[in-house]
Amino acid sequence: MNSELKKVDDFLNNFIQKNNKQKSNIFLRLNEVEYYEENKSGTFCHYPGCGDVAIDSHTYPKSFLRKIAGGNKVFATDIKHIVGNSYDVGVSDLVKDTHIKKSGVQPLFCKKHDADIFKAIEVKNINTDLETYLCLFLYRSYIYDYQLESEVHNPSVNRKINIDRPYSKKISKEDEIRYLFEQELSTKLISENASFHNSDIIKNKFDAIFLGKEKPNYSDFCKYFELKYYDLGCLPDFFASGSMFFSLDPQRIDNPLQSIYAIIPDKSLQTAYFCILMPNESIDSMKVVIENLEKLYNKYDKREFNKHIEFLLLDASQNIIMTETLYNNLKINGAYHLLVKACIALVMARLPICPYSSKSLRSYSYNLLKSIDLISNGHQ
Repeated sequence: MNSELKKVDDFLNNFIQKNNKQKSNIFLRLNEVEYYEENKSGTFCHYPGCGDVAIDSHTYPKSFLRKIAGGNKVFATDIKHIVGNSYDVGVSDLVKDTHIKKSGVQPLFCKKHDADIFKAIEVKNINTDLETYLCLFLYRSYIYDYQLESEVHNPSVNRKINIDRPYSKKISKEDEIRYLFEQELSTKLISENASFHNSDIIKNKFDAIFLGKEKPNYSDFCKYFELKYYDLGCLPDFFASGSMFFSLDPQRIDNPLQSIYAIIPDKSLQTAYFCILMPNESIDSMKVVIENLEKLYNKYDKREFNKHIEFLLLDASQNIIMTETLYNNLKINGAYHLLVKACIALVMARLPICPYSSKSLRSYSYNLLKSIDLISNGHQ
C-alpha cells in the first residue's frame, strides 16, 4: 500500500472508530426509520398507467434464493438497518441475516403485473430467449433502485421531525437543528451526484417499452438500451444489482444517464451472467468500461475480470445478496471487515466534502478487493 493509500486507510480507520464511539440517539433513529416506512407505504404499482397498490416484489425470485441458500436464509442488504444506523453506534453492516421472504424486496408492482410481467423469468416451462430474460430481470432490478430513490433520496421530499410521535418530545432542540442541517446537506449532495430527474428519464424509457407492447421482447428493449452480458461459468455465492452513471470527464455539466448492472442467474440455475443495460445516450461514455471488460473476459484466467465486476457492483448496488457460506468465510478470515471498508470508501468517493480525492478512495477500495473473493469464492 503506497503512502497515499495508507493515508486513506488511516482516515477510514479513524472514521470507523469515531462511529463506534458516537452516542446513539434512539429517538432520531426511530424518526428516520419511520420516515423511511412512511415514504414506502402506499406505493403504487410502477407499471405505466396502473393505479393499484404495489405488493412486496423480489428482485431475485424466492425459488432461486432458496436454491443458493440451501434453506430460507441469506445475508442481504437491509435498507431499514442502514437508514436507522445514521443515528446509531458504529457503521452499517453491509449485509444482515435475512429470511428469503424479505431479501431484495420492495413494493414494486401490483400482484397482477408482478405475476404477468415476470412469469417469463420465474416459470420454468415458459420458453424465453436469453436476452429478453436478462432485460426483464434488469427492468425489475432498476425499478427496485428507482423505488429506493423515491423513498430515501428524492430531493423534493422535505425531511422533518415527526412531531405526532411521543418520542419527538425527547429530541432536544440541539439534536433537531443538527438533524435538519444534516438532512439538508445530504439532500444537496445527493442532488449534485445522482440526478433524480435522470432516474425518471430511465423509468420513462421502460414505460414506453411496456406501453408499446404488453409482453416486449429483446428487440423492443433495443430501441432504448444496449445490453452487454458475460457468462460467469458458475452460480456464485454473491449476487448484486444496481444502477449508476459513468463518466471520465470531471468537468461534465450534466451527469450521463445511469446504466443498470447485475449478476443474474440463468433460468437453469446452472450458471449466472454479469449484465449491463446501457441507455443509448450513455453508450459513448460507457465505451471505456465495456472495452476493458471485453479485454479481461477474453483472458483465460478470469480472476481479474471477476475482480473488476465485483468493484462495479459494489459501487452501484443497493441490493447485495450472499450465501451464509460466503458470509461465514469472509468473517472467519477477516475479509468481511475489509469489504465494509471498501464499500465505505466507494460511498465517500461520491462526496465532494471528503478530504481525499475520488480517485484515491476508489483506488483504495479496489486494492482492498484484491484480497477478497466474492464471485470466485469456491468456484475457481
